[in-house]
Amino acid sequence: WREVELNSPVKPGERGSQSSPVLQEQDALYVFGGYGGSGRLDDIYRFNFPSRYWTRLEVQGTVPAGRENNGAVVHGNKMYLFGGYSGFTWLNDFHSFNFDTSTWQAVPSGHKGSVPSTRFGYVSAVHGDFMYVFGGYDGSAWLNDMFDFDFERGSWYSTQVQGFIPSGRSCPSWATHNGSVYLFGGYDGVHRMNDFHQFRMGSRTWSSVRSAGQVPSPRYFHASVVYGNSLFLFGGYSGQERLNDLYEFRFDCHTWFVLSTEEPPSGRSSLVAEVFNNSLYVFGGYNGSIESTTASQLRQSAASALGLRDVTTLRLLLGTVELQNHETLKSAGVKDGDVLQVLFSEGLGFVTWTDCTGTAQLWRLSGGEEPAAAWALPREDGDVRSMALDRISETLAARTQKTVKVWDVGRGEVLFDHPSGEGGSKALAICQGGQLVAFWGDADGEPGQLQVWNIHENCCVCICRDCEAFVCFSPDGQRVVAGGLYGDSASVWDIEARKQLWTLGRGTDGFFSGLLFSPDGSSIVVASREPNWEEIDLWCGKTGSWLRGLGGGAFCLAFSDDGEELAGLDENCSTVFITSTLTGSVVVQLSLAEWAGSRCSQAVLKSSSEDFCIVGVWEEDGVTARTIRRQEVFKFAVGYDPGGVCLW
Repeated sequence: WREVELNSPVKPGERGSQSSPVLQEQDALYVFGGYGGSGRLDDIYRFNFPSRYWTRLEVQGTVPAGRENNGAVVHGNKMYLFGGYSGFTWLNDFHSFNFDTSTWQAVPSGHKGSVPSTRFGYVSAVHGDFMYVFGGYDGSAWLNDMFDFDFERGSWYSTQVQGFIPSGRSCPSWATHNGSVYLFGGYDGVHRMNDFHQFRMGSRTWSSVRSAGQVPSPRYFHASVVYGNSLFLFGGYSGQERLNDLYEFRFDCHTWFVLSTEEPPSGRSSLVAEVFNNSLYVFGGYNGSIESTTASQLRQSAASALGLRDVTTLRLLLGTVELQNHETLKSAGVKDGDVLQVLFSEGLGFVTWTDCTGTAQLWRLSGGEEPAAAWALPREDGDVRSMALDRISETLAARTQKTVKVWDVGRGEVLFDHPSGEGGSKALAICQGGQLVAFWGDADGEPGQLQVWNIHENCCVCICRDCEAFVCFSPDGQRVVAGGLYGDSASVWDIEARKQLWTLGRGTDGFFSGLLFSPDGSSIVVASREPNWEEIDLWCGKTGSWLRGLGGGAFCLAFSDDGEELAGLDENCSTVFITSTLTGSVVVQLSLAEWAGSRCSQAVLKSSSEDFCIVGVWEEDGVTARTIRRQEVFKFAVGYDPGGVCLW
């Protein structure tokens, strides 16, 4: 290995997950977009291999939005770009870049036929006049569907494939050889993989590749290339470390070999690897240097500890902390009044509270011998009033009496810090990708407005006027729902257009106690309280109508992953209602004290695959995670309704 000595005064900034097709006719590598640390990029560079010269291209046309993890391909004199991740939404737009004229153009044919759903980290390849797309991640599921785009007809089709189809995954490596795509590894949301597959593009047939030798370890975000009669695989992420090992797979003997090399690049993921002449070139990627080893290990151990499908009760240790001292520990339960808020997102639980000094701590619940991490806010900011996590636990927001701060959880650095104004609503939310934060505060000289800010660009992108309480982002991060000033109304806002889409009213005699988007973003669940009754309603955005009477009153809400069940927790944390959104009937009414054998003073509901999860502060157990499993739901449902049979 040796570092490439450049002859150009400029080069692309540091980045990973960029697109990088090679145009052999120009002896050039093109690099588009990627993640640059502070946001997703939309620039394009050309690297000339013989002259070792980088050029930033001046382009024409409509430039695609900045993105990462999309697979660009070359057909004719154009690069074709599909989908990716923008930082706050998954994409399925389709663009072409003309190498001769340096012009971007939206591909109008992208709206014809069976267009692939939004996704990033997919496999893409060209064979003849067809572009193939396989798998990826759409923000909620890891995919193994396949599509082809016919360049002659200008239309998408769902590919009719045969053989042994690989399981759903994102971010594998792939390379083409003799009309076949060879796919290795990837990630399915639980496991890193090291399986090996072949897709014959001519016959559209998948098969598993049997191989011998030193098979690479499980990984994703790695890269592979073909040279001669061999496939070379480099780098990636194992879940614990970034790798810099190099493997060779020989097609003639179906055998893997690990190659011993001198002075390899640092371990990295999300890199570019390409072959020119007889050399392998590696560009960019992420080497993990700004993410501490402790944070990586804790993220893994916490995810393992909170694998809630496999446990019914998880007792967690909490630490008490003095200023500048994170070593004083206790395993006692949390007393009423100590806990400010319980938060939970995929794989990680968090607890916050305020001690006698007015300093707030946040603890990541790892289930180990020590607390995972803590952030101490300056006392001059005032007490913490509310906190929020994005769905995959990458960003955390805290609203104090004076400021709103957002942290990168893995790196522990402050991404956003903005005055919030004295007092007012505790409303706070982060969108799924961690790009946007919504909070109540002064905006544009107007006191007390709910506003949405782009965290990385530090700018206000939407002001939701006359809104104050209960804020929630749609799954795609493009809309937000918020409660009115007096709790008697709610409105849905289009963030990019900065306009109000719907207003939902409850009249003057009642108020909303909770708002939540459905998993597909098409409906909004509304928990409301009236003077003499409680009700959960579902507003369907597709039909513009209410589905009333879902039963039970709730201050805490959670959908099942498929959106067919809705769980609600009452104000006193004493009863859980599980309701069918299809029929509007209450399926389960569950007493928490009888079920858990202990009173719960504070809790949050979330769905965990096929079960619902309650992370709460229990009288006897402290902060504990419990799952409402199917067999338990059935048992208690029969107990509450002896004359009926309940299937869920």
